[in-house]
Amino acid sequence: MFQLVRFSCDCVGTMPINGVSTIVRSCDGEGDNSFYQRTIEKDFQPLSAEQTEVFRSELEKLIFDGYGLRAIKSVLGVQTQLKKLLE
Repeated sequence: MFQLVRFSCDCVGTMPINGVSTIVRSCDGEGDNSFYQRTIEKDFQPLSAEQTEVFRSELEKLIFDGYGLRAIKSVLGVQTQLKKLLE
């Protein structure tokens, strides 16, 4: 199961391993999801299964949006190359 924790500073991320967590929502951000590792040595509490599912779903949508954008860029690149060949 994908489990996230909320740190005392209000960051949300993975449970730290050797003091390092993958942060998925930063306390000093504007509420946007992120995905980066940082050393964090603060108290934390596990999120409920429901709260974790909300974050997992949001991250999944961002990944699929990225795949979609990559596909669009690929199609546009093909069209640009075809246009150059036809000139």
